[in-house]
Amino acid sequence: MRHPDNQESTTVWQAVSRCLLWAVTIVCVCICLALFKPQMNRRAQLDAEIAEWRQKKDEARAVLAESERRRKWVETDPAYLEVWLRDVLDLAKEGETVFHFPLEP
Repeated sequence: MRHPDNQESTTVWQAVSRCLLWAVTIVCVCICLALFKPQMNRRAQLDAEIAEWRQKKDEARAVLAESERRRKWVETDPAYLEVWLRDVLDLAKEGETVFHFPLEP
């Protein structure tokens, strides 16, 4: 036959061991988070850098595409080449007079 005191002490020890198990689990989780937090921060920084470099790459590709398009126009379209030479380089045909009008602020 069991003593009632023995049964109560068993339930008390079971409750204490459950509480300790939860406490140990929480401490282990906190330690893991503390160890991996710097790595997670570093990964976030690297992800931001990757996004920035991808944006720069996309901008460079857009500039390259525009340059390629203009190069093809210059090679294939004499009218575009003439307009470009007149506007950008201020060239004129023989006997032409070029007038420049300043933009008002």
